[in-house]
Order: sequence, then structure tokens, then C-alpha cells
Amino acid sequence: MRWFTFLLEVSRVISLRAPRPGVTIIELIVALGVVLIVLLGVLAWLPAAREQGRRTSCLRNLQQIGVGLALFDTVTGRLPRVPNDRAGTAPLPAILAQLGLTEFAAIDASAPRSAQTPIPPPAPRMMLDLICPADTAASTRGFVAPVSYRANTGETVHGGDGPFAPGRTLSLAQVNSADGTEFTIGFAERLVGTNSPTPDPANYTLVADQLASGCGPSNDWHGDAGSDWSALGWVSTLYNHALRPNQSPSCIAADGHSARIGSSSAHPDGVHVLWLDGRAGPIRSSIDQAVWQSLATVGSPAPTP
Repeated sequence: MRWFTFLLEVSRVISLRAPRPGVTIIELIVALGVVLIVLLGVLAWLPAAREQGRRTSCLRNLQQIGVGLALFDTVTGRLPRVPNDRAGTAPLPAILAQLGLTEFAAIDASAPRSAQTPIPPPAPRMMLDLICPADTAASTRGFVAPVSYRANTGETVHGGDGPFAPGRTLSLAQVNSADGTEFTIGFAERLVGTNSPTPDPANYTLVADQLASGCGPSNDWHGDAGSDWSALGWVSTLYNHALRPNQSPSCIAADGHSARIGSSSAHPDGVHVLWLDGRAGPIRSSIDQAVWQSLATVGSPAPTP
């Protein structure tokens, strides 16, 4: 505080020796202090405001997927089905094809398409409604059709008991009667890859088929996680609850039938999920593993492929 006392004394002497109208040094110091406080407040507020905007956009995207799922179920009587052999259409393009939409933002709940007249899904391309703005890598890594949201296959590495488990055919009514749509997660965020074959929480590694206790050692890293929303499989469009949110590493078995691909995001405190009752909201990374796994399941699991 010595410098401040010195300034006060200097200003007092100047005001005594040279009185004149205008702004005094004291008033100038006070004004500068007020400006500094306001500036610091604005700088502290900006990151929080940006994150809130990203959250809002991300939640809106998930809610749009929820509307699409509900309409798909209304038209077809079921949720999009993931074949056992992973040879077919992924959940997101299946919804787009059935509803005849090119963007989720264009969903018209008043006019769902007939179950007998679906149109082909749009070609793989960047769709902002499928990208969480918090994950800037999704739009800057050079992927043609990146996706931030994945379909839940269940609690295990094989994903046999979730709403989008390979080989299952479920409707929202069946999910509701089994576990309740308000207690079942349909989609969740996951970071896209770095587009570089290096160890990174957003990337995954290919391993042998021993995933029960973890991923094990591997140097076969891949950076194309979430690179194509139209592709069906663990790489881009499916995930399971074998890992807690934001837990790593992620890995995929060489045969493609099992994986430890969890949910992750660039938000500071967890991930956003879509419940099958249409709500979207946050889940903290610290959630208990048993609770996290229970939110992934629907009744009895399908046979392990």
C-alpha cells in the first residue's frame, strides 16, 4: 500500500500548489480502479458464458435426436435396429431416412413419413446438429461427417442389454414397461478423435479380443473416433457403459464385436445424455459405476454375438 499512500501525498501537494479546475489524480485513480474491476469481471464472465452457450446448443442437439427417435418409433413401431453383424444403417441416418429429413433442425413433428416410404439418408457430410460445439476438434480435424453423439448399446463390452444393442428390436413402449424411459439413456456425447494415431483420451486402440478386465497394452492407436455419423460400429456411432464418463483409454477388439468405448466430452464437469423419455441433461464424471451401468440397460440382454 506504500505506492498508494505516496500517490495520495503527491496528489495532495499538487492540489495545494496548483489548484485548477478539472479531474484530480485521486479521481483518476478511482476511475481507473472502477474500470479495472469491471474489466476483470467481464473477463471472468466470458468463459462461463461461452460454456453455457455450448451446453445449450449441445442439449438442443440431443433433444432434436430425441424428437427424431420418438417420431421414428411412432412411424415404425420400434427404435432403429442395430444388426448383429453391424452390416446396415446406423441409428442416426436411419432416423433421417425414415423421416425424410436432411437436418435435425428441420424436424416437423406434425408430418412423420409413412413406414412404407422411407427415403435414402443424406450423404455423409458435416451436419452441425450432430456436433457439440464444446468439442472444437469435431469441426477442425478434417473429418467429412463428424458426430458427437452415440447410441447406447448397454453396460458391457459386448453391449447386449441396451436400447441399441446389436441384435435387439425394441420399441419405446417396451423400454418403458421394462425399466422406464426416464431411467434409460439412449444417446450420449463422445469426443471425436484427433485424426492422428497417437495415445489420447479422444482416440481408441485396437486390441485382441480380451476386454473383460481392460484394454491391455497396445500401440495400435487410431484417431478417427466419431469421424462418420453414417458408419455403423464402435468407431463412430455406438458406445457402452463399460467405462464411466470421461474414463480412458478406449479400445475396440480386432474382430469388431466388443469394445470399451465410453462417453466423453469437452465440458468441464461431465457429459450430456439423452434419456429415452426425450429429456437431455448432464451426468457427472464421478457417477458411481454401478449406477452408470444400470442406466444403460433394458430388461434382459440379447445373446452375446
